[in-house]
Amino acid sequence: FVLSDVSELQKAYSKLAEEEKKVERKVIERTEQLYEEHTKLVASISGLPIGFIMLDDEMHVLEQNSIAKSLLGARSEGRWYVKEALEHLGIKESFLESSKSGQILDIPELKANGKLLHVIFSPILADHNKKLGNVILIEDITAQKIAEKERSEFIVTASHEIRTPLSIIQGYLSNTLEMKDEVS
Repeated sequence: FVLSDVSELQKAYSKLAEEEKKVERKVIERTEQLYEEHTKLVASISGLPIGFIMLDDEMHVLEQNSIAKSLLGARSEGRWYVKEALEHLGIKESFLESSKSGQILDIPELKANGKLLHVIFSPILADHNKKLGNVILIEDITAQKIAEKERSEFIVTASHEIRTPLSIIQGYLSNTLEMKDEVS
């Protein structure tokens, strides 16, 4: 009787050990999957052509790319540099209001460090509109604005240059028509 109980107990321990190994394998597989997904996310964020900062609800930086650091003139890491940068740009209050309200804030043109920036704040919302943090997107639009200004100046100049010969032609035509009317 004791031997059969011990035998049953050994089988149970053996089954438990097998299940434990299965669970360990699943945990290892899932950990590897999560690591791979995180690596892809970080690579994607790093490869963005615009500045990207992801903050938790306490303003701690979760992820960011080097473009964001350079556009904000980051001297250090963490929430303090983000707060200082937002304050330096004069948009800290707007950001905090946007963060509290859960609304997207779009600032199409902001002068900073000799550059023109397009800044977007967006809350990160989970199910049931639970706020998890914020995303800040920063795009350097200096080159675009310069190109727009140059294009506008070109159009004004070209328009003026075309009007002058047209005015002369119009004057000659007017004189010709007057002379034709006088001859008739």
